[in-house]
Amino acid sequence: MPILFNILGPSIAHITICTKFIDIAAITLLAVLGQRCPRLISFGWSSEAEFSEGLVRALANVVRPWTHLTMQLNADALRTALAMSPATVLYTFKRHFTTADWDIFFGYARRVTTLHLSTEATSTSHSEHQLLVNQRIDVSIFQVLCKPPDSRPLFPRLRQLGWYDDTAHDTLSFMRLLITGNPSIRHLTVYAEIMDVRMLSLVATLGQLFPSLSYLQWGDSLDTVLTDDIAEAFSNCVYAWGNLAHLECPTLNADALLHLSSLNSLEYLGLTIPAILPVHREPQLNMFSVVHGLSLLTHSHQSLTDVAHFLELIVASPEDIFVVAEMTVDAGVAAFMETLSRHCDHTSLHKLHIMEFYTDAPQSDRERLALGYNALRPLFSFGALTSLDIDSGRRVLLDDNGLLAIADALPKLESLGINERCGWRTCPLTTLQILPKLLSRLRDLSYLSIALDTRRQYPEGDTIKVIVENGIPEIARVTNLNFTLNLLDSRAGTNDILHVAAFLTDVFPTLEYFSVWSLDDSPLDSEDNDDEDTELQPSRWRQIEDAMDVMRDVRRQKRTGSVGSTASGSDE
Repeated sequence: MPILFNILGPSIAHITICTKFIDIAAITLLAVLGQRCPRLISFGWSSEAEFSEGLVRALANVVRPWTHLTMQLNADALRTALAMSPATVLYTFKRHFTTADWDIFFGYARRVTTLHLSTEATSTSHSEHQLLVNQRIDVSIFQVLCKPPDSRPLFPRLRQLGWYDDTAHDTLSFMRLLITGNPSIRHLTVYAEIMDVRMLSLVATLGQLFPSLSYLQWGDSLDTVLTDDIAEAFSNCVYAWGNLAHLECPTLNADALLHLSSLNSLEYLGLTIPAILPVHREPQLNMFSVVHGLSLLTHSHQSLTDVAHFLELIVASPEDIFVVAEMTVDAGVAAFMETLSRHCDHTSLHKLHIMEFYTDAPQSDRERLALGYNALRPLFSFGALTSLDIDSGRRVLLDDNGLLAIADALPKLESLGINERCGWRTCPLTTLQILPKLLSRLRDLSYLSIALDTRRQYPEGDTIKVIVENGIPEIARVTNLNFTLNLLDSRAGTNDILHVAAFLTDVFPTLEYFSVWSLDDSPLDSEDNDDEDTELQPSRWRQIEDAMDVMRDVRRQKRTGSVGSTASGSDE
């Protein structure tokens, strides 16, 4: 244990300690961790020693400096059981929780200001494999903690509470006890998979219980049907929070949204926008004037056009916008982009993520919807954008000139992704030569996700063989070791495999991550897709990737001189 004192430092972020005995040296070590490792974000402790007061006080010193803490404590009061499929360690009590145990618990709990309760996943290595192990606290432990020996708050200094466990509904009584006895909580994060009457009754009390709340993040299941009762429960709360800075909740009604829009403290808003919006004749200059981040979702059968109607009500200067809508209208992307350009500050927006999804639309309707240059053109006024991610599910009809126009208008892009989830859904109009041209314009780019067709005739009339032989300009080569390239559902010809591999290896000497034909959704072959060998493309690109690996190995050996040394040795 003493050797740890010599290696503890400010750069350490993760510590796991396994020991059989708890002596004075171990407790002393724990007492100084907060000062020696201020950046620590996870801490694991496993011991066969008894649950002593000295150990608890030392661990309390570890809790205070960090907002995220994973603490594993095998005490004489706890039993651990291992279950498989998936691998889970379950913590339960193995004996009655005594008055002495409560005294020790209260001694620890009164120091805690941040509490995160969740099913954590930890990884342990075995040879070349990695095993994920879930750690779960049995509901019986929460049931015991719901019956303290007196009326003292369990965590009297609690300021931040996070409840991420997917069993949150089963431990609702303990959660209610925590929040009822802690009016000083400022920061509340909850994930509730079930939004029934019991959960909504808890939501309805939040405004009264936490008048000083500044941060609320309430996540729900994607399957949750957003009823009027849910909107009313959250809407009634927001009127009590005059200093709210961050709000993420399932939904609100129009009146609550109007109330929030005038808060000078609100910096982030995330919700499903109401089906019925506040009515105004013109945009309100004070609506969400200080909001830096917007995360907007739509109800079922609502499109980006409905999000555009919401944006028409405000004049905002967000730095980050995330939008999810159903893909039902052909002009949805264009309408959203045009409204965004008119109502959002052009110099403030840095990140834009647009996601469209389809539910029960017939395939003929999906094939009809396309994403082209004209729909994206209103974005060109946002010259400060550093991240652009459009995942529309539409067929992408951008060619080389269209992508180059994006690069010229948005020169600060660090990340560019177009239809990463399901690909371009047709034979791409872009050529392989777009890659070096994009890189020469976007010098800060480190993430690129597009599709291309290596078989297309290049604008200059050259073949890919000629282009490879001529070489790639130095300015078009990637020097960023952390570059990620995803070529989605790109196309390649049978005779071009080695030339494509050589071209990509020349442009990207090193890649942190390379992916192609690894789509979350299967590509859509439309009537415009005359590619007869789509099913052969994944195999061709695997051959290209294998060839790239060989070429990089050869170049690495040349740089180190190992190829020359081997040749000289064989001649002798």
